[in-house]
Amino acid sequence: MRVDDWPPVAHCSLHVLHVLPPDVYADPYELALRPAYSARLHPASDLELPVAAVDHADSVLILDVHAPRTAPDVLVDVPLHARYGIPAPASYHPIALPPPLGFWACPSSAHPPPPPPQLQPYLPLETASSHAISLIPSSAADERAHIVIPVGTPDHLPLVDIGTVSVMLLMFVYLVYASVSTAQRLHSDHRAKKD
Repeated sequence: MRVDDWPPVAHCSLHVLHVLPPDVYADPYELALRPAYSARLHPASDLELPVAAVDHADSVLILDVHAPRTAPDVLVDVPLHARYGIPAPASYHPIALPPPLGFWACPSSAHPPPPPPQLQPYLPLETASSHAISLIPSSAADERAHIVIPVGTPDHLPLVDIGTVSVMLLMFVYLVYASVSTAQRLHSDHRAKKD
């Protein structure tokens, strides 16, 4: 998305809306560290869950971009992450990300017109009712982004289960051994000090 013209009203704000499929998430803690924008993510979701355990509805990320009006180009770097995918026979899973929607929100004292249909399902009611919303035209570069993530294959699951159980048992045996060895050493040191 390219911003060519700033609106004539001085108090207009620039926003970018991303609709994220369940396979992709934005880390709100990481977004909070970005000085170029503030972010709102709806609904908030558990970052650690794999895609099989999350709600299959899209999430919406709205960025309030803090850019000087004199900036000829505005680059908004948004860190996105892929969730662990569902195992599949093909060891890769393609994800299509819709292009971001950029829009201006200009305060309006009169009753503003309804926002563009592409934005209506995602905008908070207070923004839509108190601001005139204008969509920034998309360019040819704003096509869907395609991401390919590696996923496990069902054929490997039994081997992974055996490996996980084996490592956990070995760690348990090691912890018992280390605990007993430490207890014996401490007990013998305590007995030697008494004598």
